[in-house]
Amino acid sequence: MVAHKDPSTTPYDRLDATNPFLGKKILVMSGAADKLVPWEASRDFVERLEVGPGGVKKTVLLAEVGHKCTDLMLEALGRFVGKEYLWD
Repeated sequence: MVAHKDPSTTPYDRLDATNPFLGKKILVMSGAADKLVPWEASRDFVERLEVGPGGVKKTVLLAEVGHKCTDLMLEALGRFVGKEYLWD
């Protein structure tokens, strides 16, 4: 089921209608010291991910942070949501 339905198995690096991420607002946050889900496991996907001219992709990679949500991440989330969804 995952192999057929997961958006990461789609042509996420294309700028055409086959890419389900086009026009989306994506915030990626990761701890550089995360041993459970290392940044290197996500880097290629995130770097190749296309959201197109109508979308937004922002990456926050925090040094010396492991697999946890920090106050800095919550602040970055608040700024992202505020900028992209609440304020003009």
